[in-house]
Amino acid sequence: MEDAVERELMEECVIKVKAEWISGVYSKKESPIILLVWNLKLISGIPKPLDETLEVDFFNLDKLPNLAFDHDENIIKDWLKKSTKIS
Repeated sequence: MEDAVERELMEECVIKVKAEWISGVYSKKESPIILLVWNLKLISGIPKPLDETLEVDFFNLDKLPNLAFDHDENIIKDWLKKSTKIS
């Protein structure tokens, strides 16, 4: 799975990353979508949108733009809890 997420980010954003650990797996009974959230380390590259991506950027956690989905805030909170335990 790590290889797949690393390859996908290279293909979609032209950045090389190292998948370190899974922060969470999220789904809802009424939705066919499953989200796998990873902690990644940027190895090289500057993110840029390609064919399937409209926009991509890095943001400070205290300066996030409006998030697209209701669950995004909870996913970030979960990641923050786990990242402070691992660090």
